[in-house]
Amino acid sequence: MTAYRRPLTTAAVTAAALVLTACNGTGTTEGGTGTTSATPVTVTSTATTNSPAPTTPTTTTGTTTTVSATTAPVDRPLGTPTTASETRTPVMWDEPAPLVTGVRIGRHDTYTRVVYDLVGNGEPGWYSGYIDQPYQDGSGFPVDVQGNAYLMINITGTTYPFEHDAEELAIGPHPGTGVVREVVNTGVFEGNTLTYIGLDEQLPYSVTVLHSPLRVVVDIQHP
Repeated sequence: MTAYRRPLTTAAVTAAALVLTACNGTGTTEGGTGTTSATPVTVTSTATTNSPAPTTPTTTTGTTTTVSATTAPVDRPLGTPTTASETRTPVMWDEPAPLVTGVRIGRHDTYTRVVYDLVGNGEPGWYSGYIDQPYQDGSGFPVDVQGNAYLMINITGTTYPFEHDAEELAIGPHPGTGVVREVVNTGVFEGNTLTYIGLDEQLPYSVTVLHSPLRVVVDIQHP
C-alpha cells in the first residue's frame, strides 16, 4: 500500500529551510585534527556524565547522550575522568566488525585527547586500566612503552585489515603530545586491538565511543 502524503504548505517549507540553515553552524574541534563537524554526534560512555549547562540542549536515554555539535563543550573531557578501570562490551550489528585504522593525539587546556579512528559496523568495546608492565597479547612478552605509568586501552570486537579495504593502525610506537609520552600499538589478536598509552604518572581518564565517523576517544585529565 502506498502511504498518502499531504503537500507541504508554505509555512512548513519555510520552517524546514530555517532548520537546515541552523544545522550549518560551526562544530566542535577534535584534539589533533584541526577540523570541525557541524553534524550532531552520538556519545556513548561507560563513565557517568556530568549534567550539562541549561543552555546546552541534550537528549539522554540510558548511557547514550546526543549533544548539539554547535554547543558541545570543547575544553572539558567527554565523560567523567577516573583512575579506575573501565570495561565496555562491543555491540555488533553486522559484518565486517570495526578495524582500528589510525591514532591521533591532541593537547587541550585541561586534558590530552587520544583518538582511535575505526571503520566498520557496530560499536567496539574495551578493557582499560593502569597496569605495571605492558605485555604482548597472546605471547605475554613484555612491551617497551615510554613513561612511568601505562594506561592499557584494549579495544575489543575488532577485526583484521583483510576484512576491509583499509590499512590497520601501524604496529609500534606513535609519538605523543601533552601528558602522553607515546601510544604503542601491539596489533590485533583474536578480536582485540591492544594498545598502551605511556604517561609520567597515573592520571584520571575517560573512554568514549563517537560516531560519524566511528572512533574511540580517551581523554586524560591534566594534573
